[in-house]
Amino acid sequence: MKAVAYSTDGVRLCYEVHGAGTPALVFVHGWSCDRSYWRDQLPYFSEEHKVVAIDLAGHGESGLGRQAWTMPAFGDDVVTVVAQLGLESTVLIGHSMGGDVIVDAALKLRDRVAGLVWADVYGSLGEPGTREECRRSSSRFARTSSPRPVTSFGGCSYPVRIRP
Repeated sequence: MKAVAYSTDGVRLCYEVHGAGTPALVFVHGWSCDRSYWRDQLPYFSEEHKVVAIDLAGHGESGLGRQAWTMPAFGDDVVTVVAQLGLESTVLIGHSMGGDVIVDAALKLRDRVAGLVWADVYGSLGEPGTREECRRSSSRFARTSSPRPVTSFGGCSYPVRIRP
């Protein structure tokens, strides 16, 4: 079943739901992907669980009208869908950037989260980048990506504390 929710900032969020059973498994894609990333996992897990695959704002069939493209805003996308479905027990599963998103969502959902699964995320954050390192990193995307994702991307895909 395909459905729509609206984020706290009014962006249209598309998602799909299959199966039944608890805990519900909520699949969150990485940056520049969409919910189809999980197409091979959904049928298998829906045999015993309710499975939900979300298109985060700016991805797949979801809307683009967001002002703040941040991990907390993406985390709110997940919270919105979980709330709309009335899910009381979830396992949040995030790929790449989706790993950051599910951590933010879990902090907001608290007792509604039975577990987190990270797929293909970084092993260590290491030292925070400088402003110049962030600029160099994001300029690689500007040379290889379309303008819309680069604008949405906002400079860095990882949490950064700017050193003075």
